[in-house]
Amino acid sequence: MQNFSWGLRLIVFLTDSKDPNWSWGNYVSQRALLQAENVRRQLESTMVRFDVDLFSVGEGPKLYQRVREALICGFFTQVAHKEEKFYVTIKDNQQVNLHPSCGLDVQPEWVLFNEFVITTRPYIRTVTTVNPEWFVQPPAPIDPTINAFSRLLQDAAAYYDIDSWKDSEAKRSLLRVRDKLLGRRGPPPKKKTRT
Repeated sequence: MQNFSWGLRLIVFLTDSKDPNWSWGNYVSQRALLQAENVRRQLESTMVRFDVDLFSVGEGPKLYQRVREALICGFFTQVAHKEEKFYVTIKDNQQVNLHPSCGLDVQPEWVLFNEFVITTRPYIRTVTTVNPEWFVQPPAPIDPTINAFSRLLQDAAAYYDIDSWKDSEAKRSLLRVRDKLLGRRGPPPKKKTRT
């Protein structure tokens, strides 16, 4: 199970049941969960105050996909790509591994991470899978005077200026995704030759 999705499920469960013994029995900090619920209520209050529509995208896979898409907006600098036996942070090209406690059952091609931890090896922790289409979509013209979110999207588009990156498997993968989104056919993949 993915850490972000697990946390979301946990918050929903505890806000419905409010059973303090459940937290203790499952080694979870009830105070931290109540703080997260407080933040959620503050966000809801802010949305109401600014007349932002409150709606649900439903439950299950669609909900978790929307949560991960929202996380990309805030953590767009913290993405890693799977290459052979390790991950590479896409902007810094640092080789990292998934932390053993990350909770993923598989090793997806792309992950978003919250923590970079160095012990005997560099690890990324608190991770979830992401779809590269979410962060390489060609940016639409955005008026920078509209709001802070629009400026964030512009920053993310500038951050993912793929053409300026050094050659890597992550760059080639993102170029393929971008070309697919733009409806272009790239050059055929190079065939490996035996030497």
